Amino acid sequence: LTVFPHLPSLAQEPQSSRYSKLNSLLELLESNNKFMGAVAVSKDGKIVFEEQYGMTSKDGTFGKQPNAETQYRIGSITKVFTAVMIMQLIEEEKLSLDDKLSQFFPVIENADQISIRHMLGHQSGIGSLTSDPTLMNWYKEPQTREQMMRIIARQPKRFDPGEKTEYSNSNFVLLGYIIEHVTDEGYEDQLQSRICDRIGLEHTSYMTKADAAKNVTISFGWTGDEWQVEDETDPSIPHGAGAIMSTPGDLTRFADALFGGKLVTSASLKEMTPAGMGMGRGLAAFPFGTKRALGHNGGIDGFQSNLGHFRQDGVSVAVIGNGVNYRFNDLMIGLLSIVFDRPYA
Repeated sequence: LTVFPHLPSLAQEPQSSRYSKLNSLLELLESNNKFMGAVAVSKDGKIVFEEQYGMTSKDGTFGKQPNAETQYRIGSITKVFTAVMIMQLIEEEKLSLDDKLSQFFPVIENADQISIRHMLGHQSGIGSLTSDPTLMNWYKEPQTREQMMRIIARQPKRFDPGEKTEYSNSNFVLLGYIIEHVTDEGYEDQLQSRICDRIGLEHTSYMTKADAAKNVTISFGWTGDEWQVEDETDPSIPHGAGAIMSTPGDLTRFADALFGGKLVTSASLKEMTPAGMGMGRGLAAFPFGTKRALGHNGGIDGFQSNLGHFRQDGVSVAVIGNGVNYRFNDLMIGLLSIVFDRPYA
């Protein structure tokens, strides 16, 4: 995000006027076919703003309206959940950061040199499965683990493990499989018991197909004249890299619990956190003025998302769009400018 000068604290303006302005911005974008989705803001562990915009299904010219329980695909924000579960397993001494990929999946090139630490930090050198030239032929169809392993294994090696950092979805698909291998349970079961049940996330789960009756939304792309329904990636493909669906309210609760010490120890959280800006081991950092947010962004099908926690302010902000026809970075700048009381028209 763009770096701004010093920003005032959240407490310097009555919340009612600030969040009225925030709602005004989002309604303006919605009415001009720029944004559909949902937003939540929490302060000191309490949600202070939560609203939804647009529609979740399309039947002719009519769409079902979203509510606070509508589930959206969150894309790569899933990686934070996966990293948390890996760190929990390390705390339980069922894994180590230095364990090698060859202990689990030796078919991957350099597996005997690639550690859990490398994969968490995108330093493995494994090519991203989303760069596979045949992706568009199979991304909508269920894939077995064996099929996915063949797809990952055929990606060209990008560099030697630890040589540099380069984002690769393959890392977190493999980490998701490692969670299953170590626990002898499915990723979705571990997600439920290790995170959702523990901190009360009632609307976070492994992805399913969009279903208006179940309040699981589809996503849209703007054609220039209308919103068109996007195709759906099968959850077996993104797995631990991007197969969770949630709500902004649940995402702020997740962030507040993570940084409040309710999911991993302070040592584990420090391990996940980047020293400066950019990628850490499961968490990314981005600047907003003199402030620093920790979280992640995401994108899958027509969904775009962002989760950021500002530790110094006790503020978490989550945005998930299921129809975005506007620069998402500009949307975030506007939203955060209002949240932190920076002048914004």
